[in-house]
Amino acid sequence: MLKVLIIVLIFMKLISCNPGKEKPDQEIKVPDSVLVVRIEPVSYIRKLPKKLKENSGIIIHKKQIWTFNDSGGDPILYGLSHEGKLIKEISLEQVKNNDWEDITQDSENIYIGDFGNNFGLRKDLRIYFFNKKEINDSCFQQIKPSIITFTFENYQNKGFNLKKSDYDCEALTEFNGMLYLFTKNWISNTTSVYTLLPVTGKQTAKKTGSFNTKGLVTGADISPDKTKLALSGYNKFGSFTWIFEGITNEKPFGVTQTYCTMGKFRSAQTEGICFLNNDTILVSCERNKMHEQQLFSFNVKNITQ
Repeated sequence: MLKVLIIVLIFMKLISCNPGKEKPDQEIKVPDSVLVVRIEPVSYIRKLPKKLKENSGIIIHKKQIWTFNDSGGDPILYGLSHEGKLIKEISLEQVKNNDWEDITQDSENIYIGDFGNNFGLRKDLRIYFFNKKEINDSCFQQIKPSIITFTFENYQNKGFNLKKSDYDCEALTEFNGMLYLFTKNWISNTTSVYTLLPVTGKQTAKKTGSFNTKGLVTGADISPDKTKLALSGYNKFGSFTWIFEGITNEKPFGVTQTYCTMGKFRSAQTEGICFLNNDTILVSCERNKMHEQQLFSFNVKNITQ
Protein backbone atom coordinates (compact mmCIF):
# COMPACT_ATOMS: atom_id res chain seq x y z
CA MET A 1 0.00 0.00 0.00
CA LEU A 2 2.82 2.38 0.88
CA LYS A 3 4.50 1.70 -2.48
CA VAL A 4 1.25 2.49 -4.32
CA LEU A 5 0.89 5.76 -2.40
CA ILE A 6 4.47 6.77 -3.23
CA ILE A 7 3.92 6.03 -6.93
CA VAL A 8 0.72 8.12 -6.93
CA LEU A 9 2.48 11.04 -5.25
CA ILE A 10 5.35 10.91 -7.76
CA PHE A 11 2.88 10.84 -10.65
CA MET A 12 1.01 13.86 -9.26
CA LYS A 13 4.29 15.71 -8.89
CA LEU A 14 5.23 15.01 -12.51
CA ILE A 15 1.87 16.34 -13.69
CA SER A 16 2.30 19.51 -11.63
CA CYS A 17 5.68 20.09 -13.33
CA ASN A 18 4.14 20.24 -16.82
CA PRO A 19 5.78 23.31 -18.46
CA GLY A 20 2.47 24.22 -20.08
CA LYS A 21 0.92 24.79 -16.64
CA GLU A 22 3.56 26.87 -14.87
CA LYS A 23 2.49 29.25 -12.13
CA PRO A 24 1.69 32.69 -13.57
CA ASP A 25 4.41 34.37 -11.52
CA GLN A 26 7.12 31.89 -12.54
CA GLU A 27 9.25 33.49 -15.24
CA ILE A 28 12.69 33.80 -16.76
CA LYS A 29 15.39 36.16 -15.56
CA VAL A 30 16.13 39.19 -17.72
CA PRO A 31 18.48 42.18 -17.24
CA ASP A 32 17.30 44.93 -14.87
CA SER A 33 17.00 47.28 -17.83
CA VAL A 34 14.22 45.14 -19.35
CA LEU A 35 10.62 45.87 -18.40
CA VAL A 36 8.69 42.63 -17.74
CA VAL A 37 4.89 42.74 -17.96
CA ARG A 38 2.09 40.19 -17.94
CA ILE A 39 -0.56 41.12 -20.46
CA GLU A 40 -4.02 39.67 -21.07
CA PRO A 41 -4.64 39.51 -24.82
CA VAL A 42 -8.19 39.33 -26.14
CA SER A 43 -9.50 37.22 -29.01
CA TYR A 44 -9.56 39.12 -32.28
CA ILE A 45 -10.73 36.31 -34.55
CA ARG A 46 -11.81 33.44 -32.29
CA LYS A 47 -11.51 30.77 -34.96
CA LEU A 48 -9.86 31.03 -38.36
CA PRO A 49 -11.16 28.90 -41.26
CA LYS A 50 -10.45 25.19 -40.88
CA LYS A 51 -7.99 25.20 -43.79
CA LEU A 52 -5.76 27.57 -41.76
CA LYS A 53 -5.21 25.35 -38.73
CA GLU A 54 -1.44 25.61 -39.34
CA ASN A 55 -1.39 29.32 -40.17
CA SER A 56 1.88 31.18 -39.76
CA GLY A 57 2.89 34.78 -40.65
CA ILE A 58 0.37 37.64 -40.97
CA ILE A 59 0.20 41.11 -42.52
CA ILE A 60 -2.54 43.69 -43.08
CA HIS A 61 -2.97 44.93 -46.68
CA LYS A 62 -5.96 46.77 -48.13
CA LYS A 63 -7.89 46.21 -44.90
CA GLN A 64 -7.51 42.45 -45.27
CA ILE A 65 -5.50 40.04 -43.12
CA TRP A 66 -3.15 37.89 -45.20
CA THR A 67 -1.72 34.59 -44.01
CA PHE A 68 -0.77 31.07 -45.18
CA ASN A 69 -0.05 27.60 -43.84
CA ASP A 70 3.51 26.63 -43.02
CA SER A 71 5.60 23.56 -43.88
CA GLY A 72 4.07 21.40 -46.58
CA GLY A 73 0.97 23.54 -47.14
CA ASP A 74 -0.21 24.74 -50.52
CA PRO A 75 1.72 27.75 -51.94
CA ILE A 76 -1.31 29.97 -51.35
CA LEU A 77 -1.88 33.28 -49.59
CA TYR A 78 -5.29 33.66 -47.97
CA GLY A 79 -6.99 37.04 -47.60
CA LEU A 80 -9.42 37.33 -44.69
CA SER A 81 -11.85 39.91 -43.41
CA HIS A 82 -11.36 41.14 -39.84
CA GLU A 83 -14.28 38.91 -38.90
CA GLY A 84 -12.40 35.84 -40.13
CA LYS A 85 -14.24 35.31 -43.43
CA LEU A 86 -12.11 33.97 -46.28
CA ILE A 87 -12.26 36.53 -49.10
CA LYS A 88 -9.46 35.75 -51.53
CA GLU A 89 -6.75 33.23 -52.43
CA ILE A 90 -3.52 33.96 -54.31
CA SER A 91 -1.63 30.92 -55.60
CA LEU A 92 2.06 31.48 -56.28
CA GLU A 93 2.95 29.83 -59.58
CA GLN A 94 5.88 27.46 -60.11
CA VAL A 95 6.99 27.46 -56.46
CA LYS A 96 6.59 25.10 -53.51
CA ASN A 97 5.79 25.65 -49.88
CA ASN A 98 8.81 23.83 -48.47
CA ASP A 99 8.54 25.63 -45.15
CA TRP A 100 6.94 29.06 -45.44
CA GLU A 101 7.30 30.85 -42.12
CA ASP A 102 6.71 34.61 -42.29
CA ILE A 103 5.42 37.40 -44.48
CA THR A 104 6.18 41.13 -44.70
CA GLN A 105 5.67 44.07 -47.02
CA ASP A 106 6.96 47.44 -48.11
CA SER A 107 5.19 50.16 -50.08
CA GLU A 108 5.43 48.16 -53.33
CA ASN A 109 5.84 44.42 -52.64
CA ILE A 110 4.74 41.51 -50.47
CA TYR A 111 7.49 39.09 -49.36
CA ILE A 112 7.08 35.47 -48.17
CA GLY A 113 9.92 33.69 -46.39
CA ASP A 114 10.48 30.04 -47.32
CA PHE A 115 13.36 29.51 -44.90
CA GLY A 116 12.20 27.19 -42.12
CA ASN A 117 15.16 24.90 -41.38
CA ASN A 118 14.46 22.62 -38.42
CA PHE A 119 17.02 20.06 -39.57
CA GLY A 120 19.77 22.58 -40.37
CA LEU A 121 20.27 21.01 -43.82
CA ARG A 122 18.48 23.29 -46.28
CA LYS A 123 20.43 24.72 -49.20
CA ASP A 124 17.40 26.23 -50.91
CA LEU A 125 16.48 29.13 -48.60
CA ARG A 126 14.24 31.57 -50.47
CA ILE A 127 12.09 34.65 -50.23
CA TYR A 128 9.32 35.05 -52.80
CA PHE A 129 7.90 38.46 -53.62
CA PHE A 130 5.47 40.15 -56.00
CA ASN A 131 4.16 43.65 -56.62
CA LYS A 132 0.96 44.63 -54.81
CA LYS A 133 -0.41 46.09 -58.06
CA GLU A 134 -0.70 42.52 -59.39
CA ILE A 135 -3.49 41.75 -56.90
CA ASN A 136 -6.88 41.98 -58.62
CA ASP A 137 -10.46 41.89 -57.33
CA SER A 138 -11.20 38.25 -58.14
CA CYS A 139 -11.69 35.64 -55.41
CA PHE A 140 -8.84 33.53 -56.78
CA GLN A 141 -5.82 34.35 -58.90
CA GLN A 142 -2.34 33.10 -59.74
CA ILE A 143 0.82 35.19 -59.56
CA LYS A 144 4.33 34.22 -60.60
CA PRO A 145 6.67 35.67 -57.95
CA SER A 146 10.22 36.92 -58.15
CA ILE A 147 12.74 34.96 -56.06
CA ILE A 148 15.58 35.82 -53.69
CA THR A 149 17.85 32.84 -52.97
CA PHE A 150 20.28 33.20 -50.10
CA THR A 151 22.62 31.62 -47.59
CA PHE A 152 23.55 32.87 -44.15
CA GLU A 153 26.92 34.50 -43.64
CA ASN A 154 29.41 32.03 -42.13
CA TYR A 155 26.90 29.19 -42.49
CA GLN A 156 28.31 25.80 -41.47
CA ASN A 157 26.53 22.62 -42.49
CA LYS A 158 26.90 20.26 -39.53
CA GLY A 159 24.73 17.54 -41.04
CA PHE A 160 21.42 16.34 -39.62
CA ASN A 161 20.83 18.67 -36.70
CA LEU A 162 17.17 18.48 -35.67
CA LYS A 163 16.27 21.46 -33.46
CA LYS A 164 19.93 22.19 -32.70
CA SER A 165 20.77 24.61 -35.52
CA ASP A 166 21.52 28.33 -35.29
CA TYR A 167 20.30 28.72 -38.87
CA ASP A 168 16.63 27.92 -38.47
CA CYS A 169 14.52 30.98 -39.24
CA GLU A 170 10.85 31.88 -38.84
CA ALA A 171 10.79 35.70 -38.68
CA LEU A 172 10.98 38.33 -41.41
CA THR A 173 10.25 42.06 -41.60
CA GLU A 174 11.13 45.09 -43.73
CA PHE A 175 12.75 48.27 -42.43
CA ASN A 176 14.08 51.27 -44.32
CA GLY A 177 14.61 49.43 -47.59
CA MET A 178 16.14 46.26 -46.13
CA LEU A 179 14.77 42.83 -45.26
CA TYR A 180 15.52 41.70 -41.70
CA LEU A 181 15.59 38.00 -40.77
CA PHE A 182 15.59 36.83 -37.14
CA THR A 183 16.88 33.32 -36.51
CA LYS A 184 15.50 30.66 -34.21
CA ASN A 185 18.58 29.53 -32.28
CA TRP A 186 17.51 26.26 -30.66
CA ILE A 187 20.37 25.71 -28.23
CA SER A 188 21.10 29.20 -26.93
CA ASN A 189 17.48 30.48 -27.03
CA THR A 190 18.75 33.67 -28.67
CA THR A 191 18.14 35.29 -32.04
CA SER A 192 20.58 36.65 -34.61
CA VAL A 193 19.49 39.30 -37.08
CA TYR A 194 20.56 39.19 -40.72
CA THR A 195 19.84 41.58 -43.60
CA LEU A 196 19.12 41.14 -47.30
CA LEU A 197 18.41 43.50 -50.14
CA PRO A 198 14.83 43.24 -51.51
CA VAL A 199 16.01 42.39 -55.02
CA THR A 200 15.93 39.27 -57.18
CA GLY A 201 19.00 37.03 -57.26
CA LYS A 202 21.42 35.11 -55.07
CA GLN A 203 22.63 36.83 -51.90
CA THR A 204 24.45 36.25 -48.63
CA ALA A 205 22.49 37.36 -45.57
CA LYS A 206 24.75 39.61 -43.48
CA LYS A 207 24.70 39.28 -39.70
CA THR A 208 24.20 42.63 -37.99
CA GLY A 209 23.55 41.69 -34.37
CA SER A 210 22.05 39.30 -31.84
CA PHE A 211 19.86 39.43 -28.75
CA ASN A 212 19.14 37.05 -25.87
CA THR A 213 15.39 36.58 -26.34
CA LYS A 214 15.31 33.84 -23.67
CA GLY A 215 13.33 31.71 -26.12
CA LEU A 216 12.65 30.81 -29.74
CA VAL A 217 11.52 33.56 -32.12
CA THR A 218 8.65 32.75 -34.52
CA GLY A 219 7.60 36.08 -36.03
CA ALA A 220 8.56 39.74 -36.49
CA ASP A 221 7.01 43.05 -37.46
CA ILE A 222 7.74 46.78 -37.26
CA SER A 223 5.14 49.39 -36.33
CA PRO A 224 3.75 51.67 -39.07
CA ASP A 225 5.59 54.68 -37.58
CA LYS A 226 8.88 52.70 -37.73
CA THR A 227 9.66 53.18 -34.02
CA LYS A 228 8.98 49.69 -32.60
CA LEU A 229 10.01 46.12 -33.43
CA ALA A 230 7.90 43.22 -32.13
CA LEU A 231 9.06 39.60 -31.95
CA SER A 232 6.78 36.68 -31.10
CA GLY A 233 8.02 33.39 -29.72
CA TYR A 234 7.93 30.83 -26.95
CA ASN A 235 10.02 29.14 -24.25
CA LYS A 236 9.43 26.49 -21.59
CA PHE A 237 7.18 28.90 -19.69
CA GLY A 238 4.93 29.59 -22.69
CA SER A 239 4.47 32.17 -25.42
CA PHE A 240 5.92 35.70 -25.25
CA THR A 241 6.32 38.95 -27.18
CA TRP A 242 9.34 41.25 -27.12
CA ILE A 243 8.84 44.96 -27.87
CA PHE A 244 11.90 47.01 -28.86
CA GLU A 245 11.61 50.80 -29.01
CA GLY A 246 13.90 53.41 -30.52
CA ILE A 247 15.00 51.09 -33.35
CA THR A 248 17.39 52.10 -36.12
CA ASN A 249 19.13 50.18 -38.90
CA GLU A 250 22.25 50.12 -36.73
CA LYS A 251 20.31 49.18 -33.57
CA PRO A 252 17.45 46.87 -34.62
CA PHE A 253 16.91 45.90 -30.96
CA GLY A 254 16.40 49.53 -30.02
CA VAL A 255 17.28 51.41 -26.86
CA THR A 256 14.52 50.03 -24.59
CA GLN A 257 13.14 46.49 -24.39
CA THR A 258 9.92 45.07 -22.94
CA TYR A 259 9.26 41.37 -22.37
CA CYS A 260 5.56 40.44 -22.38
CA THR A 261 4.03 37.17 -21.21
CA MET A 262 0.74 36.25 -22.81
CA GLY A 263 -1.56 35.58 -19.86
CA LYS A 264 -4.27 33.05 -20.76
CA PHE A 265 -2.72 32.68 -24.22
CA ARG A 266 0.70 31.64 -22.92
CA SER A 267 -0.13 28.02 -23.82
CA ALA A 268 -0.93 29.00 -27.42
CA GLN A 269 1.43 27.97 -30.23
CA THR A 270 2.13 31.51 -31.37
CA GLU A 271 3.41 31.96 -34.92
CA GLY A 272 2.94 35.26 -36.77
CA ILE A 273 2.79 38.83 -35.47
CA CYS A 274 1.88 42.18 -36.97
CA PHE A 275 0.93 45.69 -35.91
CA LEU A 276 -2.73 46.51 -36.50
CA ASN A 277 -1.75 50.12 -35.81
CA ASN A 278 1.04 51.82 -33.86
CA ASP A 279 -0.41 50.73 -30.51
CA THR A 280 -2.14 47.41 -31.20
CA ILE A 281 -0.53 44.06 -32.04
CA LEU A 282 -2.08 40.96 -33.60
CA VAL A 283 -0.61 37.51 -32.96
CA SER A 284 -1.59 34.31 -34.75
CA CYS A 285 -1.56 30.81 -33.31
CA GLU A 286 -1.92 27.35 -34.77
CA ARG A 287 -4.48 24.92 -33.50
CA ASN A 288 -3.32 22.85 -30.52
CA LYS A 289 -4.92 21.01 -27.61
CA MET A 290 -5.52 24.26 -25.72
CA HIS A 291 -6.50 26.73 -28.45
CA GLU A 292 -8.21 26.88 -31.83
CA GLN A 293 -6.41 28.41 -34.81
CA GLN A 294 -7.03 32.10 -34.21
CA LEU A 295 -5.78 35.66 -33.85
CA PHE A 296 -5.56 37.55 -30.58
CA SER A 297 -4.62 41.15 -29.91
CA PHE A 298 -3.25 43.42 -27.20
CA ASN A 299 -2.45 47.10 -26.73
CA VAL A 300 1.16 48.17 -26.17
CA LYS A 301 0.63 51.91 -25.65
CA ASN A 302 0.56 51.79 -21.86
CA ILE A 303 2.93 48.92 -21.14
CA THR A 304 6.18 49.88 -22.86
CA GLN A 305 8.77 52.14 -21.31
